[in-house]
Amino acid sequence: LSPDTRDEFSRSALHEAAINGRTNAVEILLAAGANPNTSDSLGDTPLHSAAGLGYASIVRSLIKAGAKTETLDANENTPLLVATGRKHLEAVKALLENGASVNAKNRKKQTSLDMALLRNDKAIARQLKAAGGIATQTQNKTKEFPDLAKITASISLSNDNPENKSNPFAGWSTLHLAAWRGQKPLIEALLKQESDLDTLDPEGLTPLSRSVWQGHDEVTTLLLDHGADPNLAASGSPTPLLLACRENNLKLVKLLIARGAKIDVSGKHEITPLHLAIEQQNLQLVELLIRNNARLSTTTDTGITPLILAVLKAQPEIVKILLSRGAAPDQADNKGRTPLYHAIGVGDPSIFHQLLKSGAKIELQADDGLTPMMRAAANGHADMVEELIPREGYVDRLSNNGNTALMLAARSGSLNTLNILLRYSENLEHRNNAGNSALMLAAEQGHLPIVKRLLEMKANAHHLNLRRESAEDLARRGNHDEVAEYIDANKGSGGLLDLMR
Repeated sequence: LSPDTRDEFSRSALHEAAINGRTNAVEILLAAGANPNTSDSLGDTPLHSAAGLGYASIVRSLIKAGAKTETLDANENTPLLVATGRKHLEAVKALLENGASVNAKNRKKQTSLDMALLRNDKAIARQLKAAGGIATQTQNKTKEFPDLAKITASISLSNDNPENKSNPFAGWSTLHLAAWRGQKPLIEALLKQESDLDTLDPEGLTPLSRSVWQGHDEVTTLLLDHGADPNLAASGSPTPLLLACRENNLKLVKLLIARGAKIDVSGKHEITPLHLAIEQQNLQLVELLIRNNARLSTTTDTGITPLILAVLKAQPEIVKILLSRGAAPDQADNKGRTPLYHAIGVGDPSIFHQLLKSGAKIELQADDGLTPMMRAAANGHADMVEELIPREGYVDRLSNNGNTALMLAARSGSLNTLNILLRYSENLEHRNNAGNSALMLAAEQGHLPIVKRLLEMKANAHHLNLRRESAEDLARRGNHDEVAEYIDANKGSGGLLDLMR
């Protein structure tokens, strides 16, 4: 398989390795030719993901392999802006050391220094200033606002024209802006004037949501104490709890739940707080939400359950908690893929065995026609195949493309997996929907050890697929000359039917 093969989120294996902080996997994939500049469905490159999670060593490896430091995500953030926004100092240093543009601006016209000052991150701000960073919006924002009337007047100009794209705070109330900046004295003054706590800005967020987003615990407490609604947001906009989970802020999640925040709300793509906690790989946050009766069967708009997400993130401890609390081990996504199917794709033996122990069904076929055993064969996981074969029994089941497990193993290039399957099946000549046999699939991928083994087992090298290509033809088309020459030298003479084709 190509190292740049994408999943349902348009993420490559390199994306997943970067997201999960797997430095060795990143190095292996880059050495295998993985493209460091692919973007997922959210516009994030592997460099955006590594920078946003603070994996400085991975940031350096990606840049060394050619990752572009100025690529923009869906919000027009560069990796440096993402690292700054998430307060990851070492990732910021790594990007600056490798020439990242210090004054690039996002959709809100913020530079990295603007973001650092808004978040009151002095260490990152110092690094950015030393690299020539300029604050275009925040030179005075760390100061208190002594003149409330003047500030209110300046904000009202924005309220008159909410579509004013030159001002990133267009349409915000004074209270929204003060909450975003964490300016407690100004907020206290505004509350004395009975400012509306639950007004929505153009993005459908309340002042409370803005405070939570920025992680201002004292301001958040102040707003809640004065009656701010912990569940209010416009339709399609995240609630304060969703924002707190997205920002991985355990303290604010505890506070919001204590003040009545609803646990099972969902935001864009039907993502819940529990999904976000798992995405952040925060075990404490997951446990907190489950203790407060978060639903375990909730799904995103693509059918991803919390358990499936924990599997995809390769988090065995979170998987263990979810299963122990009753998560359904066979609840599939919208493409019929169960947690076990995904676990085999991830290749984590701990999660694989947890799911089997929990009673996960091994005969279920996903929409692509693959059972877990076939999925394991396709991924070359010999140990998993050996464990699943006795449970599944029938090894010649067909996928939607007409492939058997043996054919999938041949295409994967795993000789160990192939040898295991050969103990249970001698069906070497089955052809899939395209007319390809196991030998053809192996030849097309250039897997010489597989080709040798199949020819040793008397696989027919004279068959032609629907395009009238032989195994040798497929090898040559893929520039696998050594494989093609081996087939030519060892194919023997074809039968009468082969001569007539």
